[in-house]
Amino acid sequence: MDIEFSHVYFRYPVPGDDWAIRDINLRVQKGERIALIGPAASGKTTIVQLLDALILPTRGDILFNSKSVLDLAHNKKLVQLRRSIGILFQFPEHQFSQENAYEELVFGLRRLFSLDDNTMEEMAKTLLDSLGMDLDRIRQISPFSLSSGEKRKLAIASAIIHSPELLVLDEPMAGLDISGQSELLNILDGLDETTMVIATHNLEDFLGIVTRVVGIYSGTKIIDTYTDGLFSQLDIMEHHGITPPLVLQVQSWLKDAGIAINKTYTSMEELINYIKELLGQN
Repeated sequence: MDIEFSHVYFRYPVPGDDWAIRDINLRVQKGERIALIGPAASGKTTIVQLLDALILPTRGDILFNSKSVLDLAHNKKLVQLRRSIGILFQFPEHQFSQENAYEELVFGLRRLFSLDDNTMEEMAKTLLDSLGMDLDRIRQISPFSLSSGEKRKLAIASAIIHSPELLVLDEPMAGLDISGQSELLNILDGLDETTMVIATHNLEDFLGIVTRVVGIYSGTKIIDTYTDGLFSQLDIMEHHGITPPLVLQVQSWLKDAGIAINKTYTSMEELINYIKELLGQN
């Protein structure tokens, strides 16, 4: 899905509130994977809600595949847009609305698509199998009774079961242990054709799968670069309260010390292995 923010402003309807975001211009091309970073209260969640069409711009417009979200809303066609979008919120239990985990999984299919029960069941089983979850168990349990890792898997499954063109994730690593984080990254990395926007306060978690980074501070865009260009943005990140990924900081220090780095490394393990090779410690 192609997305374009054109001079977008948003203000929440609270007396005296300032702009949550101001004059955001942003183009997301089909298949891009973007990390949306920024400190708390920077405007990331507002942008997430605008991407999900849960709220509409106060000023400006957003084009989804060249269609104005304001026109879609005016013509009561937002449902058509939402069929193309998958959402994963920071805390999965906050997006659960059904008392049965299977019904939670297929809720979007029932609401947005005209599918028979057998087709939905086949889609659910295929997806659950790929996530290592059992369909029969999901039929018999409340989503609120699942473990934290299972809740996250169910929320992901609910977001991607209809093969969305756009997947929007708000702090998806929250509450996950190392194993769960690795599993989530593997799932996301396998969604080859899906346009993805990941709002996160910890960029390092996603450096290995995103291709571009957009930084937000106090409602305005301060960074927009491909991952290879992040070295030139480290000072800007620190100045605006965004913690730069340690793996990038270390590479920057090494370059300043005159040590050649042959590419941008996105994990400490890869970087350490490269340094060992330089030192002849294979």
